[in-house]
Amino acid sequence: MSATKEVLRMVDPRDLIGVGLLLGMVSVVPAWFMGQPFLTAQWWTVPVIDFKASTPLIF
Repeated sequence: MSATKEVLRMVDPRDLIGVGLLLGMVSVVPAWFMGQPFLTAQWWTVPVIDFKASTPLIF
């Protein structure tokens, strides 16, 4: 727990806000390009490792 507190002291809260807003905008882009409503989940299958990736994972 103390290691987490030390890391959070080193990071400016405004940077965290900026990263959160950026990730939120990036997660909207795939639905926008596919002509669907914003924040509609898009799913892709990664066949090499049998993994399903989605836009909620980005956010």
